[in-house]
Amino acid sequence: MSVLVNGSPTKEFVVERGLRQGDPLSPFLYVIVAEGLKGLVNKAVENGDFMSFDINRLCSIDILQFADDTLLVGDGSWNHIWAIKSVLRAFEIVSSLGNGFSVSFWHSSWLTSGCLRDIFPSLFSASLLKDVSVGSMGGWVGEVWKWGDLVIAYPNNPGLIDDLFLLHDNLNLVSPKKEGKDKVVWNDSVDHSFWVKGCYDYLSSSFVPFGPANFNDKAFSLIWKMRVPLKIKAFGWRCFIEKIPTKDLLVRRGILSNFNDISCVFCGANTESTYHLFIGCQVVTLVWKEVAGWIDFGEVGMVDLKDSFLRWSSFCKHKRVKKGKE
Repeated sequence: MSVLVNGSPTKEFVVERGLRQGDPLSPFLYVIVAEGLKGLVNKAVENGDFMSFDINRLCSIDILQFADDTLLVGDGSWNHIWAIKSVLRAFEIVSSLGNGFSVSFWHSSWLTSGCLRDIFPSLFSASLLKDVSVGSMGGWVGEVWKWGDLVIAYPNNPGLIDDLFLLHDNLNLVSPKKEGKDKVVWNDSVDHSFWVKGCYDYLSSSFVPFGPANFNDKAFSLIWKMRVPLKIKAFGWRCFIEKIPTKDLLVRRGILSNFNDISCVFCGANTESTYHLFIGCQVVTLVWKEVAGWIDFGEVGMVDLKDSFLRWSSFCKHKRVKKGKE
């Protein structure tokens, strides 16, 4: 790749990291972050700190998000203004271990690879301070951090005492900072910074397929090797994992209700799902048969999307199809 400077191309360079304009991964990363803000608003509504705006008593709106625009909707009151400010402040704060006052002792992954409530469930159940922050569980004595009493109710349970000693051993290995904000770090990199490639490598190394190897798994690797635009590859991959916004998926995500019309946009006879929209629909089946007739594909009968993709891609490697019929 090279760029134009005053109309003249620079020396070519290799793109290694980052997102280019139009990269289909960009909106996914944005949605991951934006979902956090949506979760905070939902929590504020659940706690009664923020009231949604009702529309004819049919539905309520509290937040609208599109692209990089966000609109918070609610009654005009000072309480709501303070609630919005608190939500935005919480969204701004990034959390791992700085001074520890914005990190939950039991519910955050700050000490090990998981939350302490999951690693020590018996201690969590016996704790009298389930919602305390890390910074509140100790204090500085001069330049030395001292962990305080964990306020655990002691039943006569040797296993509980053993867990308590193990937890203290882990706590004594770390201490909060005297100053500085809490922030999120990526533990699988040397400098604790997040890279998409590092996340992909981690997920790839930890992936364990269920059951014997499936022939259709080849579809996942083959689609990324196709000579088509990247957005087409991304769309095909989303079809394979059934993550395109069909009506049945929108219902499962709570975007549509069961009272909405979720029938197929083509035939209107069945629920619109990924499988039905591309294979099962009788209207779509007629289209596939017509296309197959043009190139002498034979019997169309398709089991699922991955199987169909492999069959069509294998057939289209034939020279006669590449050059076109005489």
